[in-house]
Amino acid sequence: MKKLKFLNLGYTKLITLDLRLTPNLERLDLRSCEYLQKLDVHSGCLKSLVYLNLSYCTLLESLEFIEQLESLEVLDIDGQVYMTEFPDYITTGHSINSLRELHLLCNKIEEVPSSIGNLHKLVSLELNCHGKILPRSICSLRHLRTLALYSTTGIEELPGDLGQLECLENLDLRCIKVKHLPGSICMLKYLKTLFLYKCELLEKLPEDVGQLESLEKLDLLECTNLRDIPSSICKLKHLKELKLVHCKRLEKLPDKLADIECLQLLDIQCTSITHLPPTLKGLKIFRSEFYDQVVVDEIILDDSIDNEITHDDSIEDDSITSASSPWAISKVDDFIHDDSMVDDLYVGTSQKLDLEGWRRLRNVYNIRATGVTHLP
Repeated sequence: MKKLKFLNLGYTKLITLDLRLTPNLERLDLRSCEYLQKLDVHSGCLKSLVYLNLSYCTLLESLEFIEQLESLEVLDIDGQVYMTEFPDYITTGHSINSLRELHLLCNKIEEVPSSIGNLHKLVSLELNCHGKILPRSICSLRHLRTLALYSTTGIEELPGDLGQLECLENLDLRCIKVKHLPGSICMLKYLKTLFLYKCELLEKLPEDVGQLESLEKLDLLECTNLRDIPSSICKLKHLKELKLVHCKRLEKLPDKLADIECLQLLDIQCTSITHLPPTLKGLKIFRSEFYDQVVVDEIILDDSIDNEITHDDSIEDDSITSASSPWAISKVDDFIHDDSMVDDLYVGTSQKLDLEGWRRLRNVYNIRATGVTHLP
């Protein structure tokens, strides 16, 4: 087996594994080997290993052999339930000059050491930490493109120098106790995705969020204390998706939201938003590559405002989702510019349906808890 380069034993019931028999391995996947207790690794072997996945190998006795892996580029050791300290062998071992991806979601790690700054070639970092503060050295990882930080009980403050991560493209924060984001994140000119999940104490975004000139997706999920979206968001010329799901205290959107010409998906489910901005006339919301329907939930369109979502003839099949609860669109024709092109209509709490002229309409869905007493 000396010529073996790729070995995938994930989800098996192995108890021990002798890796001295496979010295030329390049990829080793042992994810979710829940019975695995011991790996026999001879000193000097596995010099060619570039990928190692030991996630959820919860009974494994020792991982210190990782220190000797001088070619390692990807390391996944998620789910090590007995790991209470950040492993020194990661930031001081032979792989500090080669490691590009580190996935370390372990619920009991209390503190991330400043030595994490030694991993200067990292492009992707995924951490779970229960300490209150992250080391500033994390901001020295200048090649980082993806940063994911998860903390349900710990992190209260993010490093103020996050803006130094000049190559960052994806930022995923799931930190319940974080009250504000450092203003420096607005300097991340290559950031494409900003995902905030259950940042329950976060009340607002930085005022200059509109400086994120490359941002394509802004997803704020269950940020239940969020009260305001800065008007500068309307400067995000490349923004395609805006999701504000379960931001329950959010009552309004910026008036000039229609200035975001690339916007394809707007999802405001379970917010306190009752009106769309009056400048939404002419805003085009199309199907994105990930969704079959446009999501525009929980809104009311005033008869006094000529709001309009126009249709793009280049799209063959259109489905428009509107008003699931607790409000309703008062007049469907005010919402759809060309109703003859709509195949499927989703309604929720409408009081009246006027479907005259809807020649292509095939299905009307979700007429639950509505005030509709009869169909036309």
